[in-house]
Amino acid sequence: MDIRWNYRVGAPALIVPPFDNIGAQWIPEWSDGVFRQSVARTLHDAQVRVFGYGLVKRVRPGQTPSLTPLTLLVTSDVSVDGQYVAWKVAVSDLRLLFDKANREDITVEITDIRTADGVPSAPLTDCAPELVAAWECYRAALLEDIQEQQWLTADIVLREIGELHPIRAPTLLITAQDADSAIWWDKFLPHIRQQLPQTMEVDLPYAPHLAMQTSGDEEEAEEPYVRPAIYSTMQDYDAIVEMGASIGVEQPDNSGTVGTVIVLKDAAGNETYCALTNHHVVATGWT
Repeated sequence: MDIRWNYRVGAPALIVPPFDNIGAQWIPEWSDGVFRQSVARTLHDAQVRVFGYGLVKRVRPGQTPSLTPLTLLVTSDVSVDGQYVAWKVAVSDLRLLFDKANREDITVEITDIRTADGVPSAPLTDCAPELVAAWECYRAALLEDIQEQQWLTADIVLREIGELHPIRAPTLLITAQDADSAIWWDKFLPHIRQQLPQTMEVDLPYAPHLAMQTSGDEEEAEEPYVRPAIYSTMQDYDAIVEMGASIGVEQPDNSGTVGTVIVLKDAAGNETYCALTNHHVVATGWT
């Protein structure tokens, strides 16, 4: 049974999100009213708060739908007391039900209603100073630990799960091309959880590449992915300032990265170069 997430449970091992769900899938057993009643009864007996269930294909970016296995996807509410335990009971019993029907090819998954298509994330606008301090202290060690992995981004965001009693938590969100690799889940993520404050979560979604937003809000891939170079002297910046370049202030001794470079041009053709970064990277003790 896969219990790596606090918002989804499944069997056999689940693949890492995000997904596009293709619904209205069909198997002969699904037309059997008795079999579907058995599914409903299993969920009821386990006391799962069910919003809906059905056969879907959880297609991840880059996957071929025709090669994607079927999933019995049940949506529920993890914020209801006792639901996560109920999910584990139900997944175990449903796995037995499908195995007895010789449908070992179908994955069983119960997920929170808000995470069926991916966990919503928002900027962390009211982060407590101690969380910022913890992140600043741990960031360098984190990047050193995962430098050999195919990670793309690492940031602190606000995530919310649950419907009845929404659960909000600051979350260290790492995206990676190799997010399915066991070393992330067996080694890196448990270690990361030990280093972060108890009020923080950590999550690792899959991403095939970095992406940028165009003026038409269409996502374009930046391929191939090459990790940005790090510049350490003022002379290094004479030739190029690009996304990922190091940036900071001398007092206090902070540093971070340039998110993007923006060029403003006035009516006379004069250009002004601006860089976008997080507030804490250039904040001083007076801001």
